[in-house]
Amino acid sequence: MVDIGLRRAVPALLGWMWISACAGEGARGTSGEAEEAVEVEEVTVEPDRGWGEQAGGSGSLNRALAGVAGPTILELRPGHYVLEPSDYADPTCGNCESDEGPVPGSVGLRISGRKVTIAGPDPDSVMIHTGAGYGLLFHDCEDCVLRGVTVTGGVRDPDPRATNGGIVVRGSSVILQRCVVSNNVGDPDLVRDIVVGISGIVGREGGDIDVRTCRLAGNSWDGIALYRDAQATIRGTVIDGVDRATGDRVGGGRGVGIGVTWNARAVIEENRIARYWKGIGVFAEAHAQIRENVIEEMATWGIAVWGDGRMPSAFVEDNVVFRTGACGILVDVPTGAGEGSFPPGALARNALVETTLDGRYDSGDPYCPQQPLAGVSVPDSWPVENNLFHRNRRPGPAEELDLESFIERAMRLYTFEIEPQAATTSSFFMDAYQEDFGPPFR
Repeated sequence: MVDIGLRRAVPALLGWMWISACAGEGARGTSGEAEEAVEVEEVTVEPDRGWGEQAGGSGSLNRALAGVAGPTILELRPGHYVLEPSDYADPTCGNCESDEGPVPGSVGLRISGRKVTIAGPDPDSVMIHTGAGYGLLFHDCEDCVLRGVTVTGGVRDPDPRATNGGIVVRGSSVILQRCVVSNNVGDPDLVRDIVVGISGIVGREGGDIDVRTCRLAGNSWDGIALYRDAQATIRGTVIDGVDRATGDRVGGGRGVGIGVTWNARAVIEENRIARYWKGIGVFAEAHAQIRENVIEEMATWGIAVWGDGRMPSAFVEDNVVFRTGACGILVDVPTGAGEGSFPPGALARNALVETTLDGRYDSGDPYCPQQPLAGVSVPDSWPVENNLFHRNRRPGPAEELDLESFIERAMRLYTFEIEPQAATTSSFFMDAYQEDFGPPFR
């Protein structure tokens, strides 16, 4: 796995890893500072009998949360939790040029307060069916945690301005740990009509999100979308569109695997993003550190840093971009504002393998010049170095390496220290190339 910190990234990102150290962690602030001693109430919540053959009830989690008055751990017993949605007026539009609020929508569960933890034993045994556009909405929730659950069954709100998501975080600091967010699609006819679907995780104004070893699969819009004044750290997480739906087809993967836009900030490390329309995008005036990820099986581009007249920035280092229909990596940052005005960034030690595969994009429209590394406009201060190119359909700005040279140079550039890890989700790139690298890569 070329670069990709194959030194350490692959185990965490190619899998679906339950890191044992995480299981024992308590609710800590996203800053990582030690908590002050505080009395925390523990409440056990029984599942609803409102799903499957024993249908007949709902709302147990809504009722349990309504009784929370201070720091609390809600321990969810295995089973199905069917939320009771209510109307919600989003005060602003998350992805509009202006605020344009309020935006009508629906919410499954609104979580507020301080040090509120909702925890299940594991996501295979605890299923939360939201039935809403804003599924679990963390709003004004300080040092809160969601752990060991599956969030599913979202319903798309009719207003296209609504930033629907399985989990939405606004004005809150939240850890999302060992969670699954899956199959939030919505009514196909409505999604087809308004284009936007339901994201896995959405960061809104004042949202500070720490995503750890989660799995987002089969959601009908972005895997993770970060809008104005949001920030996130995303590590060890699998984001899989599954269906790679595009155009009029409604299903998983219609949007961007991870989208960082407006003035959002993100650290994106050691993740696997697969089978989406687009991979990782940094737009407008956003900034991201994108390191040691595998981005693969994209309908169009793998990574894009694109300003559309604004000035985004990113460190794009040590990633694998594998099998894209359009360009592998696009950088288009305005360079006419004068020397010294550019935000920092870099394009280094990335492996671009089997990109530019779809001949429909050979003209460069509507996405990017059909090259593995499409540097349309790259600030001079950004180093572009030591990137590897192998089996790309269209030529790039550097030498295309045959397999032997590719492996030899990758081994020389990178330190391979991978330990075997059990994973229930493998990488397409690993499947294709791991035997060529040999020990200790395997």
